[in-house]
Parts: sequence; C-alpha cells; structure tokens
Amino acid sequence: LEQQRAKQLAEQQQQTAAMVKTVGEKFSQVLCDYGASLRDMPDNEYVTLQVNNRGSEGRYYWVVKKADINQCMTGKIKAKDLLAKTNSYQF
Repeated sequence: LEQQRAKQLAEQQQQTAAMVKTVGEKFSQVLCDYGASLRDMPDNEYVTLQVNNRGSEGRYYWVVKKADINQCMTGKIKAKDLLAKTNSYQF
C-alpha cells in the first residue's frame, strides 16, 4: 500500500510539472500573439498569471514585464525567450 501511494504521488508530481510547463509555454505564446492589446499599459508594469492547483501544491505565478512582451510582439525575442525572462513562483 505504501509503494502504491509513493507511485501515485510521483505520478501526480510529474503531471503537475508537465501542467506547469505547458501553462507557462502557452502563456508566453499568448502574450507574444496578443500583447498589443496591452498598449495602454506602461512599459514598467508587469502582467501576472495565477493558477490555483486543485491539490496541495498551492498556487503558481508567472510575472512578465510589459517591456519584454513588447520585444516579443516586435519579433526581437521569441515566446520561449519571453518565458525564460518570466519570473515564476510557487506558494
């Protein structure tokens, strides 16, 4: 029974890690594609995405500077580079 619980916990952690990676990638791509809608937002502001996990893992946050979003929109950097510049947190 203990082995089964450990296996389930490991699988859950892998699924959570995959979900976090996917959400981060999609978020950065959406910001690159649709960031122009944030044109009234000053370049020194930040955009934050918060995802609440249904389990005990807590909350995940991605924080992106508006100036970095502008670089992605103009093609100076790609979505994966924007994701690399993103600050991510887990609480």
